[in-house]
Amino acid sequence: MPVAQTNLYVECCVSFHTFSSYCKLKDEDAKEIIQYQRWPRVDDLFELCENNRFVIVLKAKQAGISYFTIAYALWKMLTVPIFTIAYISASKKAGIKWLKKLKLMYDMLPDELKVPIKEYNQTYLEFDGLLSSVSIFSSIRQPGLGDHFSLAIDDEYDFHRFPDDDWATIEATTNMGGSAIILSTRNKKAGNTRFYTTYVKAKEGENEFKPFFISCFDRPGRDEEWYATLDKKYKGEESWRKMENYPRTEEEALSPLTGLAFFNQDTAVGITLQQLADSCVEPIENRGDVTFIYKKYVPGRMYVLAADCAVGQGGDYQAGTLWEKSGATLDLAAVIHSKNIMTDAFAVEIERLAVEYGKHLVAVEANSYGESVISKLEQLEYGNLFYRDRKHNKRGFFTGNQKEQMLRELGIAFAKGDMSCRFKPLINEMLYFQRTSAGIRCVKGHDDLVMSAAIAWTVGKDLFKPLEWDADTTSPLATISTGGMFAV
Repeated sequence: MPVAQTNLYVECCVSFHTFSSYCKLKDEDAKEIIQYQRWPRVDDLFELCENNRFVIVLKAKQAGISYFTIAYALWKMLTVPIFTIAYISASKKAGIKWLKKLKLMYDMLPDELKVPIKEYNQTYLEFDGLLSSVSIFSSIRQPGLGDHFSLAIDDEYDFHRFPDDDWATIEATTNMGGSAIILSTRNKKAGNTRFYTTYVKAKEGENEFKPFFISCFDRPGRDEEWYATLDKKYKGEESWRKMENYPRTEEEALSPLTGLAFFNQDTAVGITLQQLADSCVEPIENRGDVTFIYKKYVPGRMYVLAADCAVGQGGDYQAGTLWEKSGATLDLAAVIHSKNIMTDAFAVEIERLAVEYGKHLVAVEANSYGESVISKLEQLEYGNLFYRDRKHNKRGFFTGNQKEQMLRELGIAFAKGDMSCRFKPLINEMLYFQRTSAGIRCVKGHDDLVMSAAIAWTVGKDLFKPLEWDADTTSPLATISTGGMFAV
């Protein structure tokens, strides 16, 4: 314990803000010792950590969070007896560096706040008398960390080599009543990681973690002018790292909007993903958070509705997108999107919307769930369904092995402005499509809206185009897919 129970020590025991005012750190840029600074957003993080056992932080680089964890850990160990911390880093070198900074901050504290150190090495520090300590671990396979800690800090968790193994440390700590703070910038190359899914589920209230985002602008002195200067540092193929390291918004941080993204990001090519995202607006009508209207029906216009079907029991979404055809352009007019309606109810919504918009073509993907939707539409006597053959024996749209070609054509259509969409969830799905060694993949997990749009474009791009008559057709206007009206 401190040599004397001074008023200063007692005050710091109950106030992190008082304690941090006596903390100093080494500015690695200026190579000088400076006072620890309390930035408003970091103060908000402290309050969140004090009032919640589980906190997950999505952050920009150099936003002051590393030094916050050092000051916070030091405060806990110096003021709470038997407070043990496990600090898990992406690499051993990073953990050693973090503990070295903590030791330096401790050395510069006033003597009234110091507790004698019982043991100190590169990966462990323990204070005498208090029995408080911090242990440094790096991300390794099967770390075997079964000990209980008061607090587990997982730093840059999205870059851990073995995040699932490291999770065992968090569970061992939290299951015994401890707390956990998970922090990371996004690893844009990693896709649907444990850090990403934990953060997203925390946002949706599906786990016990409290999410917290720190923008690059949350550090005082940073603004759009400063952000523009980063272009000099991140050039060419490395330009995507600017968004990875310095996200301005939570959406920007979560999305894999990088050089790996499949849909267009180059203004020289055409309309970009960011421009599509910026153009999104709220629908003019929301019908029970299931159907969303963007454009009212216009008599005389041609429409096409495409549907990607799922089980509809809280898993994947049912997705139906209705597009208005104007010249060579398909403009999104309405959307059906819900994960809480079964196939029959989805079919009813499709039929209702299709009738409202003039009973035009409805193309339902012919998967197992789609077959149920098509059957229900037939029961409802909807007469303009998509068929894959001219004799109407093969009902529904079959994606098969043409998925990548469909996505490529869809990307070109959006880049050229031949498709127009202001529904944000659809654009958000597009952000998660990446080129991988296995082909074009949606790394987030849900692709229903994008695939619905791809079906709509594949079917709808050639609407109004007459089909030449031949011996296999039943009439001069019979078609492969549009119910005897137009070729597609």
